[in-house]
Amino acid sequence: MERLHSEGLEWFRLLTELDTKLSRMVPPLREALWRSIKQLGLNFVCIDERETCTLLQLMLEDPSRINLLSECFFPAAAPSRFVEMFAKLMSASSSSKLSSEEKLTLLRRFDFHAWLQTKSPLTPTKFDRDTVLCMILGDISHQFPADRSLVDTGRKAKDTTASKHLDEVLRVYAKVLQLICSAHLEDHVEKMVHALVGVHDDYRFQTSSVGNGEQSSSASGDDSSASELTALPRPVDAVVWEALVGIPLATWKELPVMQVETCVIFLSQHMTSLRWQGGMSSGSSSTAGEVLRGRETPSASSVTNYPIVYWQRLGVLKSFLDLFTLCCRVAPEQQQWALITAFFEPLLSTLYQPATNTDGSAISAPWSEQDTLSTGTTICSCFVATCSEYLKSQPQTRAMVTSSSTDAGLTQTAKLSQIWSFYLTVLVPHAPTHICKHFHQFVTRLAWEHWCLTLEIVQQMRELVQTEKKQLTGATAGASDRLVPPLYSTLSPYPYVSWLVRDVLCRTTWKSTDAWLEAQSESVCSSFLLEFAKLCVELVLDMPHFQVKSGHAASTNVLPPYFVNFIKQQSVFWAKWKMTTTDLETLQQFTLEALKEPLGRNSPDLVSGGPFPATPSAAMMQDAFTRLQLVLRLCGQITTLHHDKLPKPESLQRVNLFLKLLFGVFEVNDRGCLDGNRYTSEHAAWLMVLYGASCTALYEKLDEIVHFYKPENGKESGNDSVDVSKEGVSEEDLTATIEAVLRFCNLSLVEVFFKQMQSSPKASGGGASSSGNSALNWNKCGNVVFVEIDALVRDFASSQKALQQQSRTQQASDCTGRDESSSDTTVSATQSPAEAIGTPLGKVLWSFLAFRGGELACLAACGRALASVHVMSQVAEKSIEKWIIEERKGVWDALALRLQVPELSGDEFEAACLEQGKLLTLQVLFLQQLRRAPVLTESLSLALLTKLMNWMQRARVGRSALAQMKLLFLAAEVTNFVCKPLAEVLPSTLKKQMLRQLCDLLLELGHARRNNGIMKAIGLGGSLQYGVEFHVSCLAAGVFLRLQTRNGAPLRVDDRIPFKMTRTTEKHLKSLETMLQSKDAFQLGRRADALVDFARDPRRSLADQDEFFVTLFSSMYPAQGWLLAKCLP
Repeated sequence: MERLHSEGLEWFRLLTELDTKLSRMVPPLREALWRSIKQLGLNFVCIDERETCTLLQLMLEDPSRINLLSECFFPAAAPSRFVEMFAKLMSASSSSKLSSEEKLTLLRRFDFHAWLQTKSPLTPTKFDRDTVLCMILGDISHQFPADRSLVDTGRKAKDTTASKHLDEVLRVYAKVLQLICSAHLEDHVEKMVHALVGVHDDYRFQTSSVGNGEQSSSASGDDSSASELTALPRPVDAVVWEALVGIPLATWKELPVMQVETCVIFLSQHMTSLRWQGGMSSGSSSTAGEVLRGRETPSASSVTNYPIVYWQRLGVLKSFLDLFTLCCRVAPEQQQWALITAFFEPLLSTLYQPATNTDGSAISAPWSEQDTLSTGTTICSCFVATCSEYLKSQPQTRAMVTSSSTDAGLTQTAKLSQIWSFYLTVLVPHAPTHICKHFHQFVTRLAWEHWCLTLEIVQQMRELVQTEKKQLTGATAGASDRLVPPLYSTLSPYPYVSWLVRDVLCRTTWKSTDAWLEAQSESVCSSFLLEFAKLCVELVLDMPHFQVKSGHAASTNVLPPYFVNFIKQQSVFWAKWKMTTTDLETLQQFTLEALKEPLGRNSPDLVSGGPFPATPSAAMMQDAFTRLQLVLRLCGQITTLHHDKLPKPESLQRVNLFLKLLFGVFEVNDRGCLDGNRYTSEHAAWLMVLYGASCTALYEKLDEIVHFYKPENGKESGNDSVDVSKEGVSEEDLTATIEAVLRFCNLSLVEVFFKQMQSSPKASGGGASSSGNSALNWNKCGNVVFVEIDALVRDFASSQKALQQQSRTQQASDCTGRDESSSDTTVSATQSPAEAIGTPLGKVLWSFLAFRGGELACLAACGRALASVHVMSQVAEKSIEKWIIEERKGVWDALALRLQVPELSGDEFEAACLEQGKLLTLQVLFLQQLRRAPVLTESLSLALLTKLMNWMQRARVGRSALAQMKLLFLAAEVTNFVCKPLAEVLPSTLKKQMLRQLCDLLLELGHARRNNGIMKAIGLGGSLQYGVEFHVSCLAAGVFLRLQTRNGAPLRVDDRIPFKMTRTTEKHLKSLETMLQSKDAFQLGRRADALVDFARDPRRSLADQDEFFVTLFSSMYPAQGWLLAKCLP
């Protein structure tokens, strides 16, 4: 057999030598020769190691024989010399002896799979595998850097077939690398990772980057920026990255943890080095001054000047991220976060190089704002996906760890706090707008609903938002060259940091936060609530967005519905936890200052005139109105009357603080005149939305009080009850709250409403039940006021433009003549936002006053809180009406105990009551004076009676039925006062004189007619001046009193004194009967018959005056039962 083998090899050599150019020219000979050579090679050469090596050498010396002899070449059959043969092939290919096609043919003959499966003792050693890897990686780095298509642009286009063969060679290399690493990943992973990024020794010294000089020298001028990066380690082609990433996950899991950490740390350090050397030193960074002023250099916007963007352009960034994802997935859960931060910090952080001055400092973002390769999307999506995977529980990992404190710390809350800290300390610092925009788009997608908010986290959020605003102020001021931007101020990330904080808050649920608050002390809990409330106020107001141009995305910076709902739906949270009074006062002051910020004139933070424009659009007005409503609604939720942990009296005190806040809002520009509130004022727009939002907030807070005192079904107190305490809230507590409400009536802008109500014909009562009918039903009031304010806010912009145009027209007309000067004053005086808001605000206050259950408290508070006696008289009258008329509580003494008029204003108060027809208030005032008298002497009695008669004579009778009933009631009370309390005090003559005066006054009112001019001259009577019931009542009462006080006869105190009807009395009685037969009295029917009979009955006297007035009120006003309850005993 050996002899046969030797002869076969000898024949193979001889025939091979015969294969020359000359023999190939004879086709029959060439075919026979080649067939014989192949057959001999397959039978004798492929099984001989030495001959296999010789065969390779033969092919390398004459590449034309490769196609002939390659089929006889089986290097895997000679495992001991496999590496040697591969080295020869790689050496020949590197010296350019072989074409890419020939090299590909030989490479395919190397069966690496079979070689790796060789059994001992010929199994490939680690050194053998390392040698093969080094040769392949060396060739890859030389021929297949990822940027070869960019740096080879200066060369002539290569042959398409050759290029395809090169690509196929690369795929063969990648497959070989994958085979070796799949079988022995632990041995070669570090070398592979280094090679992938282009580092073949210590990356920090950059001493080895094979082929860099040659490649970079071939770059053309158009790719000078690319040639700058070729001086740095260059990553290999993406095909090689995919080969390593394509290794099964199970193989990666077998790697030691320390080795995984080493690979990740290396990748992190390498990317950090690339960014500092390629980003900062290559001219891609811009100085802070240039960024702030919008003067970035052209190179800064070039894609290739950002190493990360460059990698994305080369197509290796995704593989780079996939490689890390593999490493992270195989790492233990406890070590994953350290790997995530180490890897993503150089990819996402903004480099900052400080200098001695601000203009000299430099920043370098991870990618450019003009990037069109979706670099930011690629990195951020990978970051979020990795974090999401990290947040998921890993049962297999947890099963191996005992339930210890270490494992307990790896909750989702703890992990989310780690992510937040990374965002806070690494991602945001110095990051420009476009970078923060990507963070907002992706980081908010994490599962923040499992996060627990703590005091420290909320403080960090507030600091972030405030820093963002300060940077924006500095950047905007720097852009206009009016203010030197502060140190460390770069292009502001506004509004994306605020938006991220806002959206994270909206995603959180309160379960874990409530548990944390439960474990804290009261002071810590209160501090958390204070900081959280301040944060919400800042996020809602967001003052910069009213002025920042659309370049900062302000055009879309409107409150999203989910954030509006988040603020509105926090009432349960605020009612669950207690904020201390001190912190609550701090919050109220902070909120008031925030609301008044646009009204400041010399604030250093104001840019281009102020935070809020003087001439906003309708959409901006509506946006501002919505924001202010939310802020005040938030404060209203915190000061809710229905707090779970506070007693009602303490909750009511917090309501007072909220009312104080609203009063501070209205008082901000209220100095006795409304000149500062005109449409022409630079603050008119902000005052309009601020006043409007405060008015709606006031209604909502007062609505809480109204519903709190609303009686429950079946539990309404009796008619004679005066106890208004409820759930521990005393009358004094309620009075203090109503005092705070009544102070709003002292505002100049509300005076407009009260003056209109006073001058209106319906001011003293528009219906038959109450003088408060100018006020609306409480629930209806809310709807009406909200609609009115919405219309005012919506129409402000158009009204402002119309007034400005009218003002210009009037000014032009003033140049030709001053005839219209008076109209200018009228327009400017009547068209005022404050006056416009004053009307709905007055409606809210007037509809709230004397609400059911608060009548006595309102009466007690009006004398303490109100400055105007006219308003005081109106409020007191309404309170008394509610108590006596609507609630029908006949306890007048309770009213007398609570009405407190300032001593120095007593006379003015009486005059105001008489002027406005507030007769019930005068009766309470009289009752109060009567109760104060220890003994009724003759002189005191005469003085009191004279005061009553003076009131009767000066009282104004309104057109409303209620005003007329009040006068009749006062007449009945005067009669009762004379006949009972003064029966034994005053002489009969004085009593008769007073009653006679009363009689004459009533008869005069009974005969009053509207038209007393020509119609009377021709003998025709005018129409009745008042209601027919009032006329009939006055005539009947006048006739009755006249019959009892006949001149020349004693006062008929009983029926024993003679009764006589004089002619004058008969005339009055005849007028009464005639009136009852007229068409005006048709509606009375037969109701007045008993009254007339009673008045003329000789058996009746002043002793029956009570019964007379009961008959009068029952027949004329049967629905007004309150008239039967006497004020005086």
